[in-house]
Amino acid sequence: MRNALLAGLVLATTAAAPTTAALAAPSGTIVVYTSQPSDQIAKVVEAFRKAQPGVRVELYRSGTTEVMNKLQAEFAAGRPQADVVLIADAVAMTQLKNDGRLLVNPDAPIAKLPPALVDPDKTYFGTKLITTGIAINTNLVKAKSLSWRDLLPAAAAGKTVLAHPLYSGAAVIHVGTVVQQWNFGWSYFETLAKNGAIAAKGNGAVLESVARGEKAYGIITSTWRSTPRPRARRSISSSRRKACPRSRSRSRCSRPAATSRPPRLS
Repeated sequence: MRNALLAGLVLATTAAAPTTAALAAPSGTIVVYTSQPSDQIAKVVEAFRKAQPGVRVELYRSGTTEVMNKLQAEFAAGRPQADVVLIADAVAMTQLKNDGRLLVNPDAPIAKLPPALVDPDKTYFGTKLITTGIAINTNLVKAKSLSWRDLLPAAAAGKTVLAHPLYSGAAVIHVGTVVQQWNFGWSYFETLAKNGAIAAKGNGAVLESVARGEKAYGIITSTWRSTPRPRARRSISSSRRKACPRSRSRSRCSRPAATSRPPRLS
């Protein structure tokens, strides 16, 4: 199954046609909602600022689910705030499109993008592919590669952490993909939970947990590698493509506080 990080523009409640001067020299502020890791979105913003030095960028970064919840609340109140949304869930982007929230971008530079990663109506676009794999702390265990079923026994499941689908959009897609496989289904996650696996907040928390030696195995669904650490080794035993979207509207908000301990899967 292939999915992609997606980008789109969200329709604000009001809009004015840009003047020729505005098109020539963009200025003002754009608000970006994103679920991308901080280091990745920082590079995107830096590149944008070099191309558009007159435009200020304001960020709200959280998990895809929290980004979408905030955006939907703003739509309900009639005051959407984000101009650009980049999230890890193609289903959520499709929902925004079906609800008439996305603007069409007919001039998007998509010549080098695979057609499967582009919305036919050009309301959102794939920006990167996301892999799913297993991170292994080889200081704790000797295994250098694993299959998904190797994580099921209690000896391994009790040492396993994965991203929470109520926080991470990429995790939602991963769970949905596994559940649809005839040889996995819901029983796979039920067995993981029964045997001691836990869910952290997002993929960053999963990788950090493995790197610090808190867990030996981590199910990672992401587009990135963090700064290399001697205690963690990422071994990809399987890969799938996940999706993340971006959209446009208008909002300002604060980052939610992190929970003190990860919830167990149920």
